Amino acid sequence: MKKLIFLSIILALACGGGVFGQDASAAPGTGAAPQPAAQPATAPAAQPAAAPAAQTPAKAANDSTPVMVSAPVYSPTPSLTPTQQYVLDWSNRSLGMEYNPRWLQKMVQGDSSDVRANLKLPDTMVMRLAVATSLYKNNAETIADVNYASQLANELKRTVLSQTGGTLSGSEFKALNSAISAAKVTIVGHRRLLDFWQLIETRNTMTGERSREYVYYIVYGVDENNWDGMINNYVKELLGYIPAEKVRSEELAKKVAEKTAADNVLDQRSVLDQLRSQISALEQQMSADAQQKAYSSGDEAAAAAASISPDDRGWIEALIKSTNTLFE
Repeated sequence: MKKLIFLSIILALACGGGVFGQDASAAPGTGAAPQPAAQPATAPAAQPAAAPAAQTPAKAANDSTPVMVSAPVYSPTPSLTPTQQYVLDWSNRSLGMEYNPRWLQKMVQGDSSDVRANLKLPDTMVMRLAVATSLYKNNAETIADVNYASQLANELKRTVLSQTGGTLSGSEFKALNSAISAAKVTIVGHRRLLDFWQLIETRNTMTGERSREYVYYIVYGVDENNWDGMINNYVKELLGYIPAEKVRSEELAKKVAEKTAADNVLDQRSVLDQLRSQISALEQQMSADAQQKAYSSGDEAAAAAASISPDDRGWIEALIKSTNTLFE
């Protein structure tokens, strides 16, 4: 009997089953040393202190991986400490929305066709985009509302002076330019159509230092009649500075309304060139003669640079950050 039991044990071991019926390395609580996995089961939650080399990974909208934006943050002066941008979160990310939706890219480029088609808006509706940045999302939204008025004022100033700059004398141009700086834009009937936000992290690729801020976008729409009324009221404020024998105010208002109501579509490079020319203009004081020459040149980037004032810095820098983020 003892020989039979001993023979059974020998046969069981020879078959590889072991006395416990499973592989010892897989059995919990056996005291066997754990085997290292080929890859970690999950990605580490924290990113390394220094940003990785610039590359563009797959843009998954529903996972928790930050999206690397390969273009560095623009700086008007050379920097010895390059930075890298990441998009950490954005509107409706959990629902599959991309961090840089096509309709928003086109709005930054002055093309409202996608928004118009998706919302089934009439061709007569005028649409504009406002943008702002802040450490806090709610604050960025509030600033974007404020920036909208500033952006409209800048657009109207630029258009009026571009239409009149070539016909006025130097002294007449200076007087009109000064008056326009004090003119007010009356906003009536403008309504918010769409909102979008992004949480951007900027990393110093040498020191690992990081900073975060929200970029907030608001698309506004206004009926054509309200837009024309805004233009007419704006031009009326300037009547005393527009020589009637050179520029008829009614014709000027009509030209400005037509030019501003239509989409002014720019490609990505033109958008960046215009924004950078504006930032450069903020760093130096353009003379009145240089401004008049810029407005009369027909060069949109030159006119944009001439129209800028220190009060415009906030929304211009926000647009630069958004452009770097939306267009890699």
